[in-house]
Amino acid sequence: MREKSLAFVLGRLKYSESSLVLDLFSQSHGRVSCMAKGWLGKAKRAKSLPMQPMHLVEVVLDHRPGRELWHLLDADLWGRAPSWPSSVAKAGVALFVAELLGRTLAPGKPEPELFGFVRDAMELLELVEEGLGNYPVLFVQAYSALLGLRPLGQASAERPYFDAQGGGFAAWPERQSWDARTSQALSLYAESGFAGGMGLRLPAELRRRVLEALLGHLGWHLGWTSPLRSLPVLGQVFG
Repeated sequence: MREKSLAFVLGRLKYSESSLVLDLFSQSHGRVSCMAKGWLGKAKRAKSLPMQPMHLVEVVLDHRPGRELWHLLDADLWGRAPSWPSSVAKAGVALFVAELLGRTLAPGKPEPELFGFVRDAMELLELVEEGLGNYPVLFVQAYSALLGLRPLGQASAERPYFDAQGGGFAAWPERQSWDARTSQALSLYAESGFAGGMGLRLPAELRRRVLEALLGHLGWHLGWTSPLRSLPVLGQVFG
């Protein structure tokens, strides 16, 4: 079965001198793994097409029943080449987004609404020039909402502590809760939304704690606890 689809590149692994195994988030089939033969080195089919995290490509895939891996028959960059790979900060954000999607998306499950959200979010990354340090927080916040894991309520004088396990705000600090300042900042991001939140001016350390709180909440409900490897990259870029 051959199909053409748009797909985001989540990751790549060198399989041989001329071949790759690609992790893709496709519009038609969700997350799929595929073999890309002859796309490296001096092979006749080797291409200059960049297969880097979060590039949007149009792919032709072949899948046969009983086989875990799809086969990549052809691929082309979709639309204009993005400018963000030349920006250290934006490339770091793209790496973070790709790792987060790879950690949370189930294989073989079409996610058209999520795909549309990711596409819009990457278009915003292409355009934004200021407030980029807010982007990872806002992406995780919006992504969590689409997964049905939006934090509940708002921080208040009566309930100032965000509970990463329960997903709400508590009157007293629990083992998995965050301090009042971090919890208030998390509420501020929620009130501002993706577009409005890009203009927030918060200290880098406070942004980092809000991001950790949101990832902790997401990880608790999805069953993963190890930190994302791209977080130190964001720390170096944004402080």
